[in-house]
Amino acid sequence: MGAFIARQPNGLLCRWSTIVDNITHYNMTEDEYVEYRAEKAREDARWELKNNPRFIRPFSEILEKRDKDLVLQCLGAIENPEDYTAEKVEESKAEMVRLQSEFDALVETMSKED
Repeated sequence: MGAFIARQPNGLLCRWSTIVDNITHYNMTEDEYVEYRAEKAREDARWELKNNPRFIRPFSEILEKRDKDLVLQCLGAIENPEDYTAEKVEESKAEMVRLQSEFDALVETMSKED
């Protein structure tokens, strides 16, 4: 994105566009800036859903590309949440944290190789 945010002398924020080479928004509070970005994200998501035919893919592609046992387990949790005790939910959360940590470590290692 060809833009950056600057803090104005009055403490508020402005957005400088390198595309139009000018200020496009000014006197924004931090909350207004966050809302601006959130609205842009909503617009992008709506556009992708309506206009990008390759964005939404068939569910069968998930089954083909991923560990089927894991996918079926996720489907079970979605379709039958009452079957999962609080303990199972906590175990799943801990496993997600472990996997995220492992993933982050791999990304860091790969980044250092470049």
